[in-house]
Amino acid sequence: MRKIISYSLFFAISCSCLGQQNKIDSLLTLLAKEKVDTNKIKILLQVAKEEFNSDKLVFYCDSAINLSGRINYKKAIGDANVLEGRYYLFQNIDYSKAAEKFYTSLKIREEINDIKGISNSYFRLGQVYSSVQNNEKSIEYLKKAISINEKQKYYDMLPYNWGTMGLVYQDEMKFDSALYYYNKAITLKLKNGKCPDVDYINVAELFINKREFDSAFYYCSKSDSCYYLNNNYQFGHNWTNAIKGKIFLNQGENKQALPLLLSSFEYANKKNIGELITEVVDPIRIAFESLEDYKNAYRFQKINDSLIKNQNVNTAMAIQAKYEIEKQEKVTKLEEDKKDALTKQEKELTELKQFWTEIVCIIIFLALASIAFVIYKRYKAKKKTNEELMAKNLIIAEKNKDITDSINYAKNIQEAILPAKEIKYKLFPDAFVLFQPKDVVSGDFYWFAEKNGKRIIAAVDCTGHGVPGGFMSMLGNAFLNEIVNQRGITQPSEILSELRFNIIRALKQSGKEGATKDGMDIALLSFDDKNNAVEFAGAYNPLLLLRKENGTYKMEEYLADKRPIGYYLGKGLPFTNQKINLHKGDTLYIFSDGYADQFGGPKGKKFKYKQLQEVLLSIQNEPMVKQEEILFDTFKKWKGSLEQIDDMLVIGIRV
Repeated sequence: MRKIISYSLFFAISCSCLGQQNKIDSLLTLLAKEKVDTNKIKILLQVAKEEFNSDKLVFYCDSAINLSGRINYKKAIGDANVLEGRYYLFQNIDYSKAAEKFYTSLKIREEINDIKGISNSYFRLGQVYSSVQNNEKSIEYLKKAISINEKQKYYDMLPYNWGTMGLVYQDEMKFDSALYYYNKAITLKLKNGKCPDVDYINVAELFINKREFDSAFYYCSKSDSCYYLNNNYQFGHNWTNAIKGKIFLNQGENKQALPLLLSSFEYANKKNIGELITEVVDPIRIAFESLEDYKNAYRFQKINDSLIKNQNVNTAMAIQAKYEIEKQEKVTKLEEDKKDALTKQEKELTELKQFWTEIVCIIIFLALASIAFVIYKRYKAKKKTNEELMAKNLIIAEKNKDITDSINYAKNIQEAILPAKEIKYKLFPDAFVLFQPKDVVSGDFYWFAEKNGKRIIAAVDCTGHGVPGGFMSMLGNAFLNEIVNQRGITQPSEILSELRFNIIRALKQSGKEGATKDGMDIALLSFDDKNNAVEFAGAYNPLLLLRKENGTYKMEEYLADKRPIGYYLGKGLPFTNQKINLHKGDTLYIFSDGYADQFGGPKGKKFKYKQLQEVLLSIQNEPMVKQEEILFDTFKKWKGSLEQIDDMLVIGIRV
């Protein structure tokens, strides 16, 4: 779960008390005796707040909404919808349902001009959009909430707005913007006499990401002190221990990290705090592996695998909810447009009525009633024909728009999972990635990672292109992340074997007639900077290495295994792992077949693999940025006016 939810969960946990059930029982007793409807509604909402982590909350909120509807108590309806939305959001039950509740509350609060309530609805919508990975919409709603709260001087709400904005920017790796909003939240909380425990934790996490560990330790200590002052020390102390453990782990001090991480895990397991368990399980596994305690490492790997499955379910739910929320927003806008259109139509009808009243008067006066009737009938018939034609055109346009929106949505998802440029420049500063999809979404994709001292890069060509290829590329990306980042496998041949196994299992490939034969070709490199070497393994796609010897560049090709990542007659055969010692100035190239297979030139023929090798030899004296430009210009000139036949991907890396 994203940390935007953590921010609110911290707040909810810190507000709980030992006498919660006693308080609920007292409120229900009071409710049974109460005769005034408005007071009953207030008690129902108070009970719902006390049941913040139970499905009973929905029952009490619905009861409050029904009773409020009978007496037209709109403020209570808006408040109840927010409470229900928070429940659906924080319990990870239904993001689209949460958004629906927050939109309903916003509409009601706008009707009654509840300014503070409106800002709260904007804030909640910002949270739900962040939870479904739509940071752009999240920032839009958070800024609306901040604008109202700053203007109205609602200083009790502003720190939570700023803190959540910081989490969104941290999720986008915009650390300076994130730190700016965290500091604003911290400053105002201190001014209001509140201890910013959660904000200090978030700042510590930020400095871990920036690898500034002294600063991370400093903010952990400040958070620890805050939790002590807030009478929630046991919970907060275990959370800060988890962060400190991660800091030690990042510094390679595994013996110091392990006790802190294990104590946090034991507390979280006892209290069933799922987010804290997720925070520490994989770091514990890494620490045990580094200390060669493989039995315990395996035990925590199994726990982590179970968590990953749950995260995948939540991610899938978030992606689906994102689509449902965006569709819901379009429906809301369409309803508003219809309302405006009806108002305009009523005005036009009024004007038309006045017009025909004048005409009738003139007709009566001039005795031309029959002529006016004929003109009126013709006008109505023409208007009806135009309306029918317009309705048909709108239906066609809407269907085309739905198809285009779906494809563009798939593109947004694919772009979101591709590695960020910042990662590429960090891992491979002197390199280029030339990526040109044939359609909106691509069956080719590139992938980077850094694990256990190895820098890993892959060029992958999935079966097909467009939407089918795009689905395969997202599947391949997810499996590579699991194999390398989660399981720690860095040898190329092992990575390809594990990837093949996962693809066959995921697609239920059996080799039987009619069964799916989808798969992918791949070239994968694992750089060992410590030993100045690289390991290569490939499925159909080779590696080209260019090296300068005696003033002349020479090309050496390292062939891939002639079998795909997917079901094959020799599916049990291992992939070949080739180790290459590197020299300074060596240039390596991996690619899909889209460049060489492109038709074009004066005779409309394929570019071919040999001609690609010649181009690469001719540009070796150029910097990598310039090489990318030359390759792309050559591709465009060769293609000319012809259609691009396949996705195209070329990756170059200079040592």
